[in-house]
Amino acid sequence: MAQSTTSSPVRLAAIAAVGGVGAYLVWRWWHSEETENTSTQETAAVEGEGDAGYTVVRYGDESSEQFMRVYPPTGPLDPNLGDGPIAVMIIHGGYWKTKYSIDTAAHSSLAPFLAARGFTAVDVEYRRVGHEGGGWPGTNQDVLSAYCMIPEALELIGSPPSQGSPAPTTQPRIVVLGHSAGGTLALFVSALSESVDPLVPTATLTVALAPVADLVKGHEQRLSDDGDAIEKYMGGTPEEIPEEYTKASPVTLLPTTVPAVVAIGSADDTVPPAMAAEYCVAAAASNSVTERIEIAGADHFAVVDAAHPAWARIFSAMCTMLARDVQLAQAPR
Repeated sequence: MAQSTTSSPVRLAAIAAVGGVGAYLVWRWWHSEETENTSTQETAAVEGEGDAGYTVVRYGDESSEQFMRVYPPTGPLDPNLGDGPIAVMIIHGGYWKTKYSIDTAAHSSLAPFLAARGFTAVDVEYRRVGHEGGGWPGTNQDVLSAYCMIPEALELIGSPPSQGSPAPTTQPRIVVLGHSAGGTLALFVSALSESVDPLVPTATLTVALAPVADLVKGHEQRLSDDGDAIEKYMGGTPEEIPEEYTKASPVTLLPTTVPAVVAIGSADDTVPPAMAAEYCVAAAASNSVTERIEIAGADHFAVVDAAHPAWARIFSAMCTMLARDVQLAQAPR
């Protein structure tokens, strides 16, 4: 188990940077007594069911991009994973740019796959560069707000327990999964989940798929379609705003107590496989737990294709780590 990080100055600075989340949490604390026995519609809003077996839940009112699609379980959860619910938060990639969205980011097979295996899949949209308030820190504020809303969203839509599991009596376990730029955000959310809100559970596991885990190196390597994604996302270069890069970059948020599966294809020509390896080395040096998976021959998008062998390997690693967590919780002390 990694060391506690709740007093990390970098982590506290990152929380301060996404101050809108703090405002939401203060509001919820202030109204906690009067809303204790009322519907969570006061903090989340259901827009209706989609055609693909999900319900749209809004987690903010500053932008039309602040919503998530919640897919309830449609099949049984592996008994080795313990009692449900387990929510998997999915954060899409796309260089943090508006031209890539929840509908165009090539990850659409994951949520139905997870729901069929007893998970509640929560596919999150968020403001991106080009939207008002998008980019750092607004993008990060959105995904962290969405994370904090997941327990309420599941209660609001009446998400059933996984088939074969009893009705849940505790908060859901939350896996934070992200791809590419979304992998960066997933590592960010999990790291801050340890500190941001005592009413929301710390993430159980991170699954970071081809993440840009070091924003400074990513900027130096001019990652993305036009080579400008990180500078536009951050609003400046590492030389201009070094403190902001420190707050946003996953590698500088180490150590973390949230274990992670970090996976990438050896043929990824969008994010260098070496970046995932270097992040895992840094994590190990900080006593943080990671499992690095490099899939031979897989490209950038194979890791988010539920029909590809690369995803089968990632999903197996995810379930193994979740089962290990259950075993540790049940072990005599």
